[in-house]
Amino acid sequence: MKNSIMLALLCVLAVFAVACGSGNNAKGGPGGNSATGDSGKTTSDPYALYKNKGWSWTVKNEMDAGGTKMVTHSKTEVVEVAADHAMIKMWTLDADMKPMAGMPEPTPTKIEFKTADAPAGNAPKVETKEETVEVKAGKFECTVTENAGTKTWMSKEYPGLMVKMESATMKSELIEFKK
Repeated sequence: MKNSIMLALLCVLAVFAVACGSGNNAKGGPGGNSATGDSGKTTSDPYALYKNKGWSWTVKNEMDAGGTKMVTHSKTEVVEVAADHAMIKMWTLDADMKPMAGMPEPTPTKIEFKTADAPAGNAPKVETKEETVEVKAGKFECTVTENAGTKTWMSKEYPGLMVKMESATMKSELIEFKK
């Protein structure tokens, strides 16, 4: 049981890290997802997904760790929005969409609307392409990246929303998106 809980936590952390990606290659879309910068080019708002109280999304995670197969779900809901931050709640659910045994009730987590400075030095170049992908939650135009054996589809319309992810040991898919 302890190993299952640890795997679930790692799974949630991985999904959260990917979902909080900036989506800098996205064009933005309805709902204030884009803005025009000083250069006149359209830039995406990496926090647009979190600026809508009541929005929620659920991701199904399938993990195969050394022959041990596990299915969990990660649900995120925006519960409060302010000018400089949002408060979200995240649930870890089991394969039947019930609260995971032994997991605490979700507590609000603060998402600050600020962008970190880029680190000095040479950042690795990540190749991207655009692709339309259909998952249980619907059809999404995505920016696709592949890095270290992991392929990730991020929504172009909703920067920060992971639609799908595949690696050697894990698959994740957006199964519900409520606006």
